[in-house]
Amino acid sequence: PLWPQRPANGRCEVVCFTSDHNASFGSLPVSRVRTVIEAWADRTAELSAMPGIEQVFPFENRGQEIGVTLQHPHGQIYGYPFDAVRRDRIPDAGIEIACGSQRLIGAQQTGHGRIAERKAGSRVVIDGEHWTAFVPAAARWPVEAHLVPHRAVPDMAGLDDAERDELAVVYRELLHRLERATGQRDPAVRVRALTRLFVEFATEDPV
Repeated sequence: PLWPQRPANGRCEVVCFTSDHNASFGSLPVSRVRTVIEAWADRTAELSAMPGIEQVFPFENRGQEIGVTLQHPHGQIYGYPFDAVRRDRIPDAGIEIACGSQRLIGAQQTGHGRIAERKAGSRVVIDGEHWTAFVPAAARWPVEAHLVPHRAVPDMAGLDDAERDELAVVYRELLHRLERATGQRDPAVRVRALTRLFVEFATEDPV
């Protein structure tokens, strides 16, 4: 063949967040956000166990600006047959910036960068028991925030119950703060609003 070939492995799933067509993720009660987090974790574990799946990547994109045709609050989960965010290319102190203008659940940040932001404190916007949200030192978007767990876990499935409980609270609160800052509902997923929110995980703590 003219080009390298491999089997077309991979999965794409859609998760509806609520039955309310006019709702947004940020408008959901904490209990419902917690249910969605449980679904993300469950599907991450299930898809990760499938042969040929190298990375599971839940995300949400919202708004006609990026071509969304289904306005009902929903997200997607991709099971890639390769490492889509190319973690091996990230420098020790770096933050992974990944595809497009989506809210990403499961991107990668290394331990050194995660701890350095907490120690600096100047860009921290939420500091919880299990999670910290901060504005990165070299943000690539006019409005950008990163939400990271204090403990090194590889993905959503690796979170314990306490971490999932607090994630439901701080994730929703961070969306509300972004909304107030930009004057838009769920601004983190709008392309033209130039905003971005990550929930990031690290595979190991720094030495």
